[in-house]
Amino acid sequence: MEVIRGAYSLRDSHHGSVVSIGNFDGVHRGHCAIIERLKSTARELSLPCVVVTFEPHPLEYFAGTEAPPRIMTFRQKVEALRELGVDRVLCLRFDEELANTTAEGFVKQLLVDGLGARHVLVGDDFRFGKDRAGDFGFLAGCGSRFGFSVDNTPTVRIDDERVSSSAIRVCLAKGDLETAARLLGRPWQVSGHVAHGDKRGREWGFPTLNLYPRWARPPVTGIFAVRARWEGGVDVAGAGYIGRRPVIEDQKLVVEVHLLDYEADLYGKRVSISFLRKIRDDISFENMDELSLRMSKDVALIRQY
Repeated sequence: MEVIRGAYSLRDSHHGSVVSIGNFDGVHRGHCAIIERLKSTARELSLPCVVVTFEPHPLEYFAGTEAPPRIMTFRQKVEALRELGVDRVLCLRFDEELANTTAEGFVKQLLVDGLGARHVLVGDDFRFGKDRAGDFGFLAGCGSRFGFSVDNTPTVRIDDERVSSSAIRVCLAKGDLETAARLLGRPWQVSGHVAHGDKRGREWGFPTLNLYPRWARPPVTGIFAVRARWEGGVDVAGAGYIGRRPVIEDQKLVVEVHLLDYEADLYGKRVSISFLRKIRDDISFENMDELSLRMSKDVALIRQY
């Protein structure tokens, strides 16, 4: 899969495509339905399927630190789209220029001149352009003028729940990882390279893998039952933590995972952590002894799970 950074990187060879546009945060089951239809149309037209997405997320541009947390990192999103069989991902930098581009300007500059779109597929709630003035009807009108077809996908519902990135964020915030997994189509995950920590867990008999994700704030915090997987390794159960370790007061966001009954030197390896069940919230303790005792109880609960 080819990743194209910015419309300025488009070449004549990128002209002629089947396109979908969106944030695709989480690459959830609704997004998967869009991708499957996109690939089907691309095969019919013998054209590459292209996903256009944005970095940063538009809500982060407009709301700053008040924006909702991401479900996944940009790298995770690209990897998920690759696994789904997308041919190209075009990542547009969401900045002042793009925010002020009119809906018609976006269509003309990107879809027509940049990608030579032959077919465009979007979600049923898709909006675009300055002040979100463009919608499906506007896009369909542009398609008639510029010579590309337009279609949308109906809302996907799971157990009578509308699948959306917003709904998944709500589930994660509540600690309802089971429902989040149903909407995502897989457990919520964190990936990263294992780094050296301060070795405190080892002193208490709970050595941990340490990852330092670059989130402004995570969608969940606390203690969790998890499974860890890495290239060439196995699927290992573990006790996971996400937070800023209030008892240590270093304020650095960390993901720590204690593997159950398994030891390995994983420093530098990229590890994927699947979060299955929330055990408790992140809380502060008076001292390290209290923390160590609670860790023993947490691990016992996770073993039962």
